[in-house]
Amino acid sequence: MSLSLDVRQPLAGSLRRLLSREFEQSLRRLDQTCQGKPRDCVEGVHEFRRSVKRLRATIALMGDGVSIRECRAMDRALSEAARRLGSLRDAHARRIAAERVAMLLPRQLRALAMDAWRMSGGSVSEAAAGLSVQGIQELVEASRREMEAIRDRAMALDFREVDAKVVANAVVKAWGRARNRYQSSWKGRDEAWLHGVRKRTQRVANVLVMVQSWGGAWVKNSERRLRLAAGALGEARDAKLMLDRIPEQIAGSPLYEVVHTLRIAANRHYAARLRAAQREGLRALKQGRSACKKQLVGGAAKD
Repeated sequence: MSLSLDVRQPLAGSLRRLLSREFEQSLRRLDQTCQGKPRDCVEGVHEFRRSVKRLRATIALMGDGVSIRECRAMDRALSEAARRLGSLRDAHARRIAAERVAMLLPRQLRALAMDAWRMSGGSVSEAAAGLSVQGIQELVEASRREMEAIRDRAMALDFREVDAKVVANAVVKAWGRARNRYQSSWKGRDEAWLHGVRKRTQRVANVLVMVQSWGGAWVKNSERRLRLAAGALGEARDAKLMLDRIPEQIAGSPLYEVVHTLRIAANRHYAARLRAAQREGLRALKQGRSACKKQLVGGAAKD
């Protein structure tokens, strides 16, 4: 089933179908995390969190067409359900970042760099924070119960007041919030601010997918560039997570030179990915809010 809302059909029905599909997808991904294999656990957590982001974007599309208080409550609950499993994702991300940065080094140093990273305390089990398999399963089960409760609340909403203009306004709001960040200076920004940029980037990309049939090529191109920007920001964040796990080495110690080289490569990679993210984001969001809304509403009317 397409992620895009079809304005030839009642929007209430389209939104309900999108929500139902995404809730089912999120529950399937939670089940995947408990299949026993580390790879399934990592992939299940990652895809579950992506599904939750799509659900939050879908709820945001409803704008003023439904209860704002109820939507905010569901959004907070979804955020908490995803955050509960965030440590599992971060543990895996550190290893992926280390492997990616090691590939930037001369061939003869790559294996040694990974060994140094592990010996320096960088290697963390996918069961982050020392969680046992049972502990992970308990987290997953708590998330499942919460997701089922949120699904019941979401499917009980009255979507009849949600029309094309309401949806367009919600997209423009997400567009403007992201655009403001990209047009601001990034110099000296901390990780919390940059993480906020990534979240806003992912939000507007997710809502654009749902209105891609309304805006033509510019929507698809903008969404593609925003995915690139979000991916670059994610790689930068992962590199930072990796760096934070590598303690400084005493000069002259066996690990000093290789860890020092690894740190230099990681910092360069971090800066390069931030530059790439800002470049793609600015290209994606070059239109102002009014032009964005005009094209969306016009495209919905033609469709």
